[in-house]
Amino acid sequence: MEKFDIHRKTRFDSLVQEYGLDGSRLLPWEGYPMPFAGGWCVVRPGTCSEAHTQIDQEIFIAIKGSARLVVGDREMDFSVGDIDLQRFTRRKLFRHSASQPHGLNRSDS
Repeated sequence: MEKFDIHRKTRFDSLVQEYGLDGSRLLPWEGYPMPFAGGWCVVRPGTCSEAHTQIDQEIFIAIKGSARLVVGDREMDFSVGDIDLQRFTRRKLFRHSASQPHGLNRSDS
């Protein structure tokens, strides 16, 4: 097995705009194949993620702040500690609070 760096700091000053969110892809790491992908996402004021339907399992975990989550035709609060696991269901996440929501995203690749 190739050697790889097992410690990496997230650079919040260099997040990339993608799917309507600011984020950083955390997994897979270059040179280390993984059966899934992962990312850190930030929902900025007045923004929302692109509505999408995941063809494989995808999980959102709220780490900081709060937002609204739309899953199919349902809308609900989504805040610290909440977990959403979906497959084949249209959903999006949008910001409604003064606190800056942060979350982890993981999906099969």
